[in-house]
Formats: sequence, C-alpha cells, structure tokens
Amino acid sequence: MLNLNKYRLQKLILGSFLISLAIVLSQINRFFPIIFNKSPYTENSFFCYWYFPFLIIGFLFNLRYNLFFLFIYSFLDFFIFSGEKNFIKIYFLSSNNTYLSTLNQKKQIFIFLNVFFWGTLIPVLSYSFTYFFLFYQKINFTKFFLFSFMIIMIQSFSRFLCGFFCYWGPNTKYFFLIYNNIISLNKTNNSLLFYYFLMFFWNFIPVLTSNLILLILFFIFRSFILKNDFLIKFK
Repeated sequence: MLNLNKYRLQKLILGSFLISLAIVLSQINRFFPIIFNKSPYTENSFFCYWYFPFLIIGFLFNLRYNLFFLFIYSFLDFFIFSGEKNFIKIYFLSSNNTYLSTLNQKKQIFIFLNVFFWGTLIPVLSYSFTYFFLFYQKINFTKFFLFSFMIIMIQSFSRFLCGFFCYWGPNTKYFFLIYNNIISLNKTNNSLLFYYFLMFFWNFIPVLTSNLILLILFFIFRSFILKNDFLIKFK
C-alpha cells in the first residue's frame, strides 16, 4: 500500500510539473508572443508550443490521469493565470458597442460558457487522444494518423464554434466588420457559405500547422524518454 501511494504521488508530482510547465509557456506567449504567429481574422496561433507538455502527458500516463491533468490545466489557465484577460474579453464581447454599454447578463454567461468550453476546454482535452497512439516500442501508424486527424478536426471545429458564437458569427460584435472585409476580397462570391468556409479554413490551418510541429518535436524527444527508466515506469 505504501509503495502504491508513493507511486501515485510520483505520478502526481510529474504531472503537476508538466502542467506547470505548460502554464509557464502559455504566460511567456502571452507577454512575449511570437511575431507573425496569428492567423488572419481568427487570430489562432500557428505554433502553440505551450501545448507540448500535453503530448508528454499522453505518452506517460493512462487516460484517467490524462483527462485529470488536462482539465486541471484548463481550469487554472482560464480562471486564474489568464483570468483577467479572459474576463475583460468576455465583458467587451458581451457589450453592444463600447465598454459603457449596458450589458446583457444572459449574453455574458453565454459568451463565457462558449469561450471556456469551445475555446479552451475542448481543444485541451482533445490531447487526451494522444494516449491511444503514442506507444513506447512501436508506433501503430494507422492509429497515429487516425487519432492525429481526430485531434486536428476536434480543435478546428471547436475553435470555429467558439468564433461563430462569440466573435465573428451573426449577432456578434465583429460580424459585419469581418464579413464585409472578406467579401471585399472576393466580390464574385458574397454568400454566407463562402464566409463560413473561409473562417473554418483560418481555424483549420493554424491547428494543422501547430499540431504537425508539436508531433515532430515530440518524436525528436521520444528517444530520450524511452531511454529514461524513471519516466517509462509511469505508463
């Protein structure tokens, strides 16, 4: 029993360290962002390097610990470490025109839930799928491509829905500004379908690029983890 509790404590310490590392990296990005790392209109990052510890978590821990640590990160990052920025953003998006506008409380709650759920929680929890294909000795490429594709599509649709409900969809603050800007670039096609397709494209490309870079980095460091007996025993 003592050895079992010690083993669990070691897992919690290592997982907490990786989550802390992800939070530190996200704060570095917040205050010292990479230049030209944002996509047009959607402002999604082409390289979310602060998500790299999530791949290590998927590699080292079982699914239960994966979901636990990823949820803890989502909560801490959204409500505490980036809380001020998020609440100011929600306050601004829920107003009619300016900060002095009368706020609709239901709209505030609606935007808050969507920003947290679609913008933070679902993209982060999607990395729990890495547990199914990041094996130690041999990589199953069928599972690798299947679950990598699932992660990319879940994150793309999640960010698309977050933007649709809160930023650039109908009845949002920036709808007419972004819609008119995009339509002015292609006057032959001014349909909403084209507008939504383009917005999904600008959500999909950054997600694809970021995850490809993260996976490449992971496989570079994978051999180091395999050689480290202390890390391997956590699986």
